[in-house]
Formats: sequence, structure tokens, C-alpha cells
Amino acid sequence: MKKFFSQHSVDLYFVLAPTIFVLSLLYFMPAQVPGHMDLLGNINRWGGSRGGWLFVGFLFSYLTLVAWFAGKKFGGVVSIISSAAMLFLYLHWALMLLGIMYVTPGATNIYALEWDLGKRAVGTLVPIFTLCGMVIHKAKPNWLVGLRTSWTLKSEEVWVYTHRLSRLPFLIVGGCNYLILAIPPIPELVRLVLSFSVTLILFAYLLCKSYEKYQVVINRQPNG
Repeated sequence: MKKFFSQHSVDLYFVLAPTIFVLSLLYFMPAQVPGHMDLLGNINRWGGSRGGWLFVGFLFSYLTLVAWFAGKKFGGVVSIISSAAMLFLYLHWALMLLGIMYVTPGATNIYALEWDLGKRAVGTLVPIFTLCGMVIHKAKPNWLVGLRTSWTLKSEEVWVYTHRLSRLPFLIVGGCNYLILAIPPIPELVRLVLSFSVTLILFAYLLCKSYEKYQVVINRQPNG
């Protein structure tokens, strides 16, 4: 069992992300949120935010797990269809959750709301960076997830070094984005600029350190 979790920790991160994301946002949700909407976004039932959205998180985690398991077991075309299904589930789930987390009981249609783009964007980054800090060091070289650059993909040693180094920076930036999200009402553009700045610093630092390691590895190799 321990070996399974070690080999598939990144996969499980994507499976569990919906549930963990919901848990991280419950504090910011109003007590009552839309319990059901029609296809046009008209709200026809209200419910408590905790029970209802925990169920949504569990449901999307379960559906993502089914899609991932099908792709892993059968491979080939099934794997491609599975990946497409997982992408659709994530996009649909993110639209639902981020779209109504700030809805008030006086609203009648979720598509007619004036959403705070700054809070939505930063609220998305908080769990992503936090979870990356927890599991990204276990990612193997691949073309899907991780810090994929021309030099990290050329050298497994550089890949391992880069992703082990990135754990703490990801956790720190996740915490910074949480603080930016929790700041009392500020213009959404200011919130976005602050979040973009700390995120840019993170990636600039990691890419710089990663490339330095790559140069060490290259210079260590014998000529010819």
C-alpha cells in the first residue's frame, strides 16, 4: 500500500483536489448557497454551504477517480478519453464552485452576478500551490505535470533536484496567496497584481536554481 501511494501520489493529488479545494474555501462561503440551478443559471433551490459543497467535492473526486482508474487499467484510446473526461470534470466543477461561492440569498441567477475576479483567481491558486508543495517532489519526469523545461526533461537528476527544492517555495507562496485572499476588501486589480508578483518570484527563483543545477551537471560530464 505504501508503495502504491508513493508511485501515484501526484495522480491522487488530482483526484483529491476537488475535496481539498472545497474544504479550503468553506470559510469564505456564505451560510446559504444555491443548492440547484437550471441550465440557464436560474437558482431554484438554496441550501447550507457546508453539507452541500462537501458533497460536491466528494462527488467530483469520485468521478475523477473513476476516470483516472479507467485510463490506468485499459490504456490506449481509453486513456485519452479518460484524460478528456477528467479535464471536463475539472473545468465544470471549477466553474460551479468559483461562480457561486460569493452568492447571496438575494441573487436569482448565477450568470448575472458581478464576480470578484481577484478573489476567484487567488482562491484558485491557494489550494493548488499548497498541494503542489506537499506532493510535487514525488513527480516523475513527464510531459503533463511539474516544472517542465528543456533542461529538467533532459536530466533526471536536475528534475529530482528541482522538484525537491520546490516543496517549501510552493508552500510559502500558497500561504502568501491565502493572506492576499484574506485581506479586507481591496480593488481586485491590486489583489491580482500582488498574487501575480509573489507567484512570478516563486517561478523565477525555481527556474534560476534549476538552471544552475543543470549547468553543474553538464560541466561534470566528460567531453566527447
